[in-house]
Amino acid sequence: MSNSWRVQTEGDYISPPSHIMDTPLLGSEYIMLQRLLAHSLNLPLPESGQCNIYCGILVSDGSHTFQVFEYQSLEQRIFQQLQLIPVDKASLCHDEINKIQFDRTKKDYFPVYHFPGDA
Repeated sequence: MSNSWRVQTEGDYISPPSHIMDTPLLGSEYIMLQRLLAHSLNLPLPESGQCNIYCGILVSDGSHTFQVFEYQSLEQRIFQQLQLIPVDKASLCHDEINKIQFDRTKKDYFPVYHFPGDA
């Protein structure tokens, strides 16, 4: 298959009689699956720009869509986020953050981007 092909959703297309997975995907999970499928089928990646805002995990009860948040202190959130980057960069970020004066105990709602390991 030529990489110069462009996949579009215009015109006639075939719809499967049922979902491939039993859980519909929303938001970034949907985009990630599109990219994985395109890569595995040797198709060009989907165009970016339409859904560049990564807002975290979204869930649906069938009629409503909700974004998942966790309530934690700024100190907890900073620690959690620093665990996701290489140690040398985390150290630099930590040094810069320590120069900023703010209430580290203040709690707020932060988007959840990854399911916990036991999910």
